[in-house]
Amino acid sequence: MDKKILKQDNLNQQMERIKTEDYSVDDYNELVNEVHSLETIEEGEDLPFRVSRFCQEYVIWYNEEKAAQKAGYSLWNAGAAGSRLLSNPKVRREIERLQKQISVKLQITQERVLTEYAKLAYSNVKDLYNEDNSLKNLSEMDRDTAAVISGLSIGVKTVKDKDGNEKLESYIKELKTVDKKSALDALAKHLGMFEQDNDRKIPVDLKTLISMFPKEVQDSIKVGLARRIGNK
Repeated sequence: MDKKILKQDNLNQQMERIKTEDYSVDDYNELVNEVHSLETIEEGEDLPFRVSRFCQEYVIWYNEEKAAQKAGYSLWNAGAAGSRLLSNPKVRREIERLQKQISVKLQITQERVLTEYAKLAYSNVKDLYNEDNSLKNLSEMDRDTAAVISGLSIGVKTVKDKDGNEKLESYIKELKTVDKKSALDALAKHLGMFEQDNDRKIPVDLKTLISMFPKEVQDSIKVGLARRIGNK
């Protein structure tokens, strides 16, 4: 079959699907024009402004309806419009391009993500407390220790300074830490330790991966892996 005929058939099918949605006349005409323009865009050419804006908003919200609203589509039909755009290969490629661009700019790498997981997985609650079992102030915690805090409540108390004068001082009344098990599970899945998750395993040099963990736990990891291998 001629490629041009096949391309037109696909376009006609998409037009018919659009007609089944509850669009206003203006919304329908605008979306039809944008679908047509997407079909004629060559590789490397810019997407229509509103479609491009949709892609930019999607990598912020990861919600097609909200992204479509932010891009200027009708409030009533944003969900359907976003779904249609997200199903278009050229739109998906643009979203992937933006995701990679953001990852590079923010230095979101596999190594960095695994390092952060390791901080959470091997955190110790004792690091949050003083020797008298009182909670440390945030200023007394290093960044790795503070990273495990997911929420906290600040209180104010009256204390006396060295001259005996009263003053107000803030302190942490209570705090909530992240779920260590979730972080450990994420690392275990990465290592392929759960057979049902082997399809999610990312190839990586094991020696390099273990070196990302704090030195005090590297030996424990090696022993644990050796035992697991020995039990198979």
